[in-house]
Amino acid sequence: MNKAYETKDFEEFSAAQEGWDARYRPLQPKAFAARLEVCRMGGIQVDVDAYTCGLEITANTPIDAISIGLPFDVGGSYTASGIDVTTDRIDVYDSACEVHAVTKPRSSILTCCIYKEVIDELADSPLVSTLTDRQNSHEVICSAWRAVDELRLSCARFLELGRAAKIPAQAQARLADETLLAIYIALNAGRDNHSVRQGKRYQIARRARDYMIDRQSDPPNITEICDSIRVSPLTLTYAFQDTYGVSPKRFLKARRLSAAHDALRHAAVNVRVTDIALGLGFWDFSHFAKDYRAMFGETPSATLRRSA
Repeated sequence: MNKAYETKDFEEFSAAQEGWDARYRPLQPKAFAARLEVCRMGGIQVDVDAYTCGLEITANTPIDAISIGLPFDVGGSYTASGIDVTTDRIDVYDSACEVHAVTKPRSSILTCCIYKEVIDELADSPLVSTLTDRQNSHEVICSAWRAVDELRLSCARFLELGRAAKIPAQAQARLADETLLAIYIALNAGRDNHSVRQGKRYQIARRARDYMIDRQSDPPNITEICDSIRVSPLTLTYAFQDTYGVSPKRFLKARRLSAAHDALRHAAVNVRVTDIALGLGFWDFSHFAKDYRAMFGETPSATLRRSA
């Protein structure tokens, strides 16, 4: 199975994911566009997601699979649970784990899922023990740059071959073996493997994020957020810059715009744009419309008309 998909709607992009229960939210009022390519052969699935803007991604990994992630572009990076995933690191998730990642603008992420059918078939393989040692967990593994790059190239070959109309069984088996070997080498080439530790700044940013979402219809100011989670404004700013790459104020605006978009798409009959805007604390309608159009590529009223 091979599929390529492009969209400018993050809800459609979420629905296009194969096996992933994923949700995407832009971090700034900028237009969203994304491309997905996915190839599954046997019990191995490789995906490449590319995005135009910085995103907060929350997801659950596929059931009955162990998943690994890394930047697809050599110069790219993203964060997973507050940990930088750079060119010498691999993001490893067990089956149905919760994912929280933050991407940079114009970035792309490669993921490879090894499903239970492969794990069962290779029960005595060193690769399986390497993977199953990480059951019920999420780790960011420090590896050697060359090993991670070879893994990236191996997954790219997997995608390239998957574009062919018909793939001989022998070629599929050989490619699967090469991919699994590259994974094994990369996971064991680490200089300092370690369990994920949610840093202090990451925890502060997540607590503030949850408070903002709870107050979405009555947006808090920075002082209220700081008082709620008992940190200083400077600490809060550093936490958001490290975790999300944006200020707390920009993050809150982007979340409220996303909430307005969701509400407009699913609005009941006779609901007005102003009703939804006011309900989310947008008092300046001209600025609201401008920021909304910058993020979603259309006016709020256009979104509302499409929902009718």
